[in-house]
Amino acid sequence: MSFGQPLDVVGNVDRVKVSATDVANADGCPRHLALKVRPDVKLTDWRRQFADTPFPLGDALDLVHRALRQNVEPQDSVLWVHDRVESAPVHRLVRPYLRAAVQNALEAHWELSDEVGGFTDFVRNPEIGPPDRQLTVWGFVHTTDDGVREVRRYRIGSAHAPGDRSDLAWTHTAARVGAGATFGPSVQRV
Repeated sequence: MSFGQPLDVVGNVDRVKVSATDVANADGCPRHLALKVRPDVKLTDWRRQFADTPFPLGDALDLVHRALRQNVEPQDSVLWVHDRVESAPVHRLVRPYLRAAVQNALEAHWELSDEVGGFTDFVRNPEIGPPDRQLTVWGFVHTTDDGVREVRRYRIGSAHAPGDRSDLAWTHTAARVGAGATFGPSVQRV
């Protein structure tokens, strides 16, 4: 896609960073997508409307990351999650959501790990490609010692079946990033 330098845009338009979610939402507003995938570009008259808007899914991902790095055991997880959420700088009304989201993610991790033989490493928000043309996925890519990788999608809402065309686009893009991420043993399956 070609993107000239419109008068109301400042920054480097040549650097592009496309996420799996951007690919899944490609049917949306073309101008919004063109600006979103260019991290060095801003509109000249743009300003954040709600500077203190919380992002609970990001908070959940942070806590899941900490739990996995600290090897929190399933029997200790409820108390661990409760303590971390209560001490987190989040609004009290967000805390029940955050506790449930982190606990659900950890339980899914342990269950899936048992299924495939144990995940031994992971990378968060991997990127592939040269610095000016990156493809990324927001979330975790887990791997086993024998090269099985799994990409997990985090989103607000619930899982649904069957997936639609945008879910398939996200999955294909995330799998490509998961296979190309440079960590762990060589990839056998994603």
